[in-house]
Amino acid sequence: MQLTSAYFAVILIWATTPLTVKWGGEGVGFLFGVLLRMLIGTACVAGLLILLRKSLPYHMAALKTYAAGVAGVFGAMMSVYWSAQFIPSGWIAIIFGLTPIITAFLSAIWLKERFVTPLRLAALLLSLFGLSTLYNSAPIDESNYIYGIIGMLTAVLLHSFSSVWIKKIDAKISALSVTAGSLFMSIPLFFASWYFLDGQWPEQIPDRSLYAIIYTGVVATAAGFTIYFYVLGHFSATRVALITLISPLFALWLGHTFNNEVISQGTLFGTALILSGLALFEFDMIRKRVKMLNLRL
Repeated sequence: MQLTSAYFAVILIWATTPLTVKWGGEGVGFLFGVLLRMLIGTACVAGLLILLRKSLPYHMAALKTYAAGVAGVFGAMMSVYWSAQFIPSGWIAIIFGLTPIITAFLSAIWLKERFVTPLRLAALLLSLFGLSTLYNSAPIDESNYIYGIIGMLTAVLLHSFSSVWIKKIDAKISALSVTAGSLFMSIPLFFASWYFLDGQWPEQIPDRSLYAIIYTGVVATAAGFTIYFYVLGHFSATRVALITLISPLFALWLGHTFNNEVISQGTLFGTALILSGLALFEFDMIRKRVKMLNLRL
């Protein structure tokens, strides 16, 4: 698999997933929607393991990697599905765009990468101002937007935590193994959450919800997580997180076009501020790499 193709595949999947996440919880409840998605995804990954005749590594580093993956698979996904009840699908991708900055902050703690520079602090402040602007653009009668924003910030933190933890462990196992192990460990948690917090089997699953769940199960989970962990193994955690710099605009357009989501001037301005903060953050990263290259020469 070519790295470039895999990188852009992750961008496409991340851009289309927010809308299908929102559709997947309609009429069935978000707990059932995410459970069914993960069951489908796990079945696909298990089938792929059997087809390729691959077995999961069970050494200590591998088990730690799977546990780290649970934080992103179960923790982040539950937060995203819960948040999708309160905010438009485009907002999911926009707020998830804060991932690179949070990832860099955690990398500075765990991987001893430098974080505090004037440009990075400016990027952080600009992105936070954009998030505030985004919240203020919410309709006056939609006070529940704050719950969606808090939930998405939790998802960002858990996803970033998972990525950096996996990089720190550096177990040298395949992306498929990371995906499978993380899913196998996460499924009991998804089932327990649905059973104890809801436990209601939907009488009927709307067609759009069913197709969305199948898409997220097969493409976003089985293929998406595998490709994501593959890319994560070949790029820095921060570089992988920069995928979220590109996908939000596409996600906004999809939500507006196919789900009649309103894109106000405040939403556009807040999005522009967040993405500008991320661009400034990336500029500082590039400048640092160029400086290091010049020192070597």
